[in-house]
Amino acid sequence: MRFRAISVAAIAGLTWASVALAAGNGSSATAYGGAAGAVQSQVSSAPHVAAAKGSTLPFTGLNLTLIVVGAIALLLIGFGLRRFSGDKA
Repeated sequence: MRFRAISVAAIAGLTWASVALAAGNGSSATAYGGAAGAVQSQVSSAPHVAAAKGSTLPFTGLNLTLIVVGAIALLLIGFGLRRFSGDKA
């Protein structure tokens, strides 16, 4: 019973922490405010430059290492919960 309470508290804490971190980032204000409109007009009026042959895709900012680590963590939590829950059926 104690392990279950600790597990629930840990999962709830991690969930609430991730929500708080996501809500705290005001990315829309920093990305779209300020001089962004002026920069957009300069980019729109610039002549189009063709991509060089053999170029790679641009980096979008998504760090796949974090995604893989998160997936492994979820798998380990799932296997741990299954192991400690015992056979009920």
